[in-house]
Amino acid sequence: MNLILLITGKYLIYLLFLFTAYILSQKFQRGNFAGVTRDSLTIFVSLVVGLIITWLVRTYYPIPRPFIEDQTRPLIPHDPSPGFPSQHAVISFILVSYFFTQSKKWGWLALGVALLITGARVYAKVHTILDISAGAILAIAVYFVVSRLVRSKI
Repeated sequence: MNLILLITGKYLIYLLFLFTAYILSQKFQRGNFAGVTRDSLTIFVSLVVGLIITWLVRTYYPIPRPFIEDQTRPLIPHDPSPGFPSQHAVISFILVSYFFTQSKKWGWLALGVALLITGARVYAKVHTILDISAGAILAIAVYFVVSRLVRSKI
């Protein structure tokens, strides 16, 4: 069980990056170089902005992780750093937002993967539902603001 949680909660996020690379490569093969540039820039800037905001919130509003408050051992090994908002949720839901702008089929698939990732992290006591929800809301908001800014410039 712990191995499944470890793979799902810690490493499954890389599958979302592989999906992203696949979609971008398909656009590139079709000759949509402007689309690849725009999408890559949107994803990159969204990730940077989302992770900076996450770092700022964690620095100035540190909320301990559930395993710290419960004085238990998490099912996924983790350091005792603050967990609000969840970085895994921020990254996952930025990519989910991108997938939904490309295709509903890819969006729903990516959402399923993101829910598996974040659900495993809640079950493992690395995050609370509040950590995940805040990360998801932050990610979606950042992605759509950055997306509009990039689209207006490129």
